[in-house]
Amino acid sequence: YKSHRLTARLTRRLRNHDYVSISRFLGEQWANLIGDYTVIHNGIELADWPFSAVTERKTAVWCGRFTPEKGAEFAIAAARAAGYRLTLAGPVYDQQYFDEKVVPLLDEKITYVGHLSQAELAALVGKSAVGLVTSVWDEPFGLAYVEMLACGTPVAGFRSGAAAEIVTKEVGVLVEKYDVQALARVLGEVEGSRDREACRRRAEREFPVANMVDTYVKLYGMT
Repeated sequence: YKSHRLTARLTRRLRNHDYVSISRFLGEQWANLIGDYTVIHNGIELADWPFSAVTERKTAVWCGRFTPEKGAEFAIAAARAAGYRLTLAGPVYDQQYFDEKVVPLLDEKITYVGHLSQAELAALVGKSAVGLVTSVWDEPFGLAYVEMLACGTPVAGFRSGAAAEIVTKEVGVLVEKYDVQALARVLGEVEGSRDREACRRRAEREFPVANMVDTYVKLYGMT
């Protein structure tokens, strides 16, 4: 971290050097060191995350690495409290965490389906009524939000890092970190009142990979 701070101070003086942040949230963390910066959000290949208008009622999906900072246990608790079936998917990065915090909570309504292929994950997200994102660290961006929206799946999650730059009130609800009761309360609201086509449109408008690449190219051309 100290070396990054030193590099920031040195390169800030170069006229042909521009800083890019993948979110306003992250840029604000470094603004006192880097000065002005350009925000270029990450993008995804939308064709890899096809829209689905048909879902299974009262179902939720959580996907990501199984590590403490991703907070899968909070998604489980919220889904159970709200009476939702929850499917979890992703690689186990921290076996002890997984064995102690996740495995004991699995049952016929809370299931783990493993580390899926991209196509399998997209199909799972698309048929789910709500996407849960429960990171308890401040995500610099968070591709899971965008991938869910691209499939038409509205998001209920913790207000973490850059989440609010992606999940607007039209496509989901964010609550304070660790507030499982609040998260459970909004699951039904998110499923019942968010338009899946609006979720897809937000992903198409703001987060296609082509937009990201074009913006970088334009920035390089000005440097």
